[in-house]
Amino acid sequence: MTGSDADIVVLAWTKISARQEDLAHQLSGRVEIVYPDHRSSKNSVARYLLSAKQTICFLRRGSYEILIVTAPPVEAALICAVFRRRTKPFLLDSHPGAFGLSGDVHSAKLQAVHRWLWRQATCVLVTTPELARTVQAGGGQALVFHEPPARWQEDKRASILGDARASTGSRRVCVPFIFTRDEPVEVLLAAAIHLPDVEFRVTGNPERLPKEIEIPPNLTLVGFLDSKRFLKELSDSDVVLVLSTEPQSVMRTAYEAIRLGRPLVVSETEATRKYFPYALHTENSGLAVSKAIRALLEEETGASLRRTRSATEASQRITEDQMEELRARIVRASSRGI
Repeated sequence: MTGSDADIVVLAWTKISARQEDLAHQLSGRVEIVYPDHRSSKNSVARYLLSAKQTICFLRRGSYEILIVTAPPVEAALICAVFRRRTKPFLLDSHPGAFGLSGDVHSAKLQAVHRWLWRQATCVLVTTPELARTVQAGGGQALVFHEPPARWQEDKRASILGDARASTGSRRVCVPFIFTRDEPVEVLLAAAIHLPDVEFRVTGNPERLPKEIEIPPNLTLVGFLDSKRFLKELSDSDVVLVLSTEPQSVMRTAYEAIRLGRPLVVSETEATRKYFPYALHTENSGLAVSKAIRALLEEETGASLRRTRSATEASQRITEDQMEELRARIVRASSRGI
């Protein structure tokens, strides 16, 4: 519970809404996912226009006391800021892409709008202290916030993950990609070549890959998976590999790996060192990544269990502290009645 009677709605223009659903669940709120299912929605301009219309209808007719809106796209937050009822506060959940990072060229062109939104929002959720300082310098109130506790953690794990993976004798690495610009595909391919005895299973829409890319025989593109199959893929792995070239990225998939008790290799940045201290951190090169994977695969069982336990405890502390502060800010916003 949030400590208030506020009717909280988490709104996003997205097809993948696990984060929003988890956040709404933790805050005893609701989700409003806006993603028009029309042929015309394949065109980004048409989809944004349809999304704007649907969002305005909700803001004018729907029930809510506090909005939490995800950016990118920045346009979703702009619509909420302009068309929400004046007395209803909103929080802005700004991912690195909203700052024009992670290769988000579109959002980079909208930074004047994004900065204006910081000042309208009750609070801006960001991934790192550096981005928090950017928001504060721009006149906003920032909170470093990553992932809320997952709803599936409250269910019986067996009912979600199904039967244990059948032993094939091969070692398996799960690579949760969606093939965005900050995911170094060439590094992954090089790592797979360095480890021919290891099976790499890579999520995400393979149509986003350049046609000329050669896939090593030990790398399988499993495609876009629904939430349950995705968690099963993570759970069945011997190592989870999470790569990004974006220093401000704090990856949801890294949190999911830790929550499933999976050994984690993650791109080394100041943020990942701080928030995933028990992962193995690697530079983004094929050789370095392959060495980190091999080190975890060959780690002694007792050491691996201690690493997993410490990673879980650290992740829980971070999550609980961030949720507590978010709830406190929502209570203050609600009590002010702005």
